[in-house]
Amino acid sequence: MKGIEVFDNFLTHDHRRHIFETAQRSLFQIGWDDSPELDKKHQPCLHSRYNLNDLKNIEIWNPLLEIAKKSKFKKSLTLNNLKETVLNLTKPGDINYTHTHYKRVTALYYINPTWDIEWGGETLFFDDQVKNISFVSPFTPNRLIIADGAIPHTIKAQNYGGPAYRFTLTMFFSK
Repeated sequence: MKGIEVFDNFLTHDHRRHIFETAQRSLFQIGWDDSPELDKKHQPCLHSRYNLNDLKNIEIWNPLLEIAKKSKFKKSLTLNNLKETVLNLTKPGDINYTHTHYKRVTALYYINPTWDIEWGGETLFFDDQVKNISFVSPFTPNRLIIADGAIPHTIKAQNYGGPAYRFTLTMFFSK
């Protein structure tokens, strides 16, 4: 898919476990909005903002730089271009809206160590008119997706048969 790159088996088993355990201990706040529309603001997401020290603690920066060498977005995936990092927490039944990240490249990492396809939690990418789904990424543990933030996208919350929490880490870079 144009503007989307998928890298599976991004980190080692021990490294993945470390990030998952750190995510579970993170302090979350309410208010990460998917949509600027006022009538949709009653469904804010739970998130935790990570700074550069947090990224160093979970040791994700160097593996990302290795992947960046293979990416068509490698010029954007630099420390100077890193604008923010957000740990997202989704619960069964959460509502997420289609959105974009203007003038950004995103690196999205699926944190949960195990996941069954039947639990849902997919990331959907749409065409520019948001009429058709262009690409679907099942929630795949240890997957990194690097994408042009201008591509409209959303996530589907996991169903009640799955885990109580779906964790993703998203790093936002200037284009």
